[in-house]
Amino acid sequence: MRLATLLLIGLLPLAIEAQSTMSNREIRRIESTLATWLAHPMEFGEKPKRTKYLATIDAVIAGEPKPIPVHVVEFEMPDGTYGKGFVNPITWAFGSDLSYDKISNEQLVMVYSGWVWLFSALQNGRALTEFTPTTEAQFLGILGGAGLHDVSITSKYRVADSEFFEFNATRGGRAVKGAGSVESNLVLDAEDPLASLPVVYPYLAKVMRGEL
Repeated sequence: MRLATLLLIGLLPLAIEAQSTMSNREIRRIESTLATWLAHPMEFGEKPKRTKYLATIDAVIAGEPKPIPVHVVEFEMPDGTYGKGFVNPITWAFGSDLSYDKISNEQLVMVYSGWVWLFSALQNGRALTEFTPTTEAQFLGILGGAGLHDVSITSKYRVADSEFFEFNATRGGRAVKGAGSVESNLVLDAEDPLASLPVVYPYLAKVMRGEL
């Protein structure tokens, strides 16, 4: 079964907000939601110095009948740490070590949508990480045919009968990072700001958007 089809069955039920004209009260609620998440002991463990709502951007997530509005909120912690987080359908932030000045909010939401799908699929057991791959050799052959060398698989996932992988490699003497399956793949220069995140996230997002 094609990976794009299998993505449809990998999600937990999501709490999805209807997008509407944003009131000041709603903006404060969104900012407060992220602040509470950041203060959780498993995250920063303290409330941010400030939060600021930036934008609401629709994200395509497989299994949902229409795009989901994702709220982007920037934050600053008391020690000066800066980052951006997301509210709806799952409150989350990737971390503070990204080049936020080089990654647009639209790109961040795209990557986040891939994270949402994979996180949900792993949580409900649809996606597996412990298994013996059956398509790895074929996948490596495809990458080799595309001019990639010194390929090292760093992560693997299986959903039903479909497998996809993350990898490091070189191409034309330059370090690259990527993710893909025997059906499609995404390769980024290691210096690409998006490559500082797991490339499986933008890969899955592009599959869901029909771009791969």
